[in-house]
Amino acid sequence: MTLNLDLPPRPAALPFAPSSPQARDARRRLAALLLGAEGQQELPPVSELAGACLLLARASERKVLLPLAESARELALVRRGERVFVSDYGTESVPELYCLERPVALLRVLSACRATLLAEALELDGARREIHQQLADQLALSAWCRWTPLRPRCVSAAARRVPPRRA
Repeated sequence: MTLNLDLPPRPAALPFAPSSPQARDARRRLAALLLGAEGQQELPPVSELAGACLLLARASERKVLLPLAESARELALVRRGERVFVSDYGTESVPELYCLERPVALLRVLSACRATLLAEALELDGARREIHQQLADQLALSAWCRWTPLRPRCVSAAARRVPPRRA
């Protein structure tokens, strides 16, 4: 008995590319908001980007790294106060910097992610549509946390002294 392992190749799992003009425009606006006019237009899947922004808004994370599927690049989102700082850089052996700490208001990012999710949800069916809609609802209802940076504690000189050990 022989086992035939000549299976057809699996199609590559490419990120969802919106086909409607509304979804493409929403995605383009989101890319322009995050990366500016000089930035490249590739973004991670909007559901991943929205989930990362939700973590930042809820102060569950301070920094999120999102790899891009079609190129050796990564987006770094860092929350400082009511803004998100976006960096875009290459992850090859010699890193190339495309965008460094571009400040964007957190509420604008949440709103743009929500609009893009809703526009893309119109093209989807089944579970993927439901995931997009639920994530958009969470972004709308998101009770985001005010950022309170940690302040250094003042310690008096007397408190810093260590009592001598007794033998």
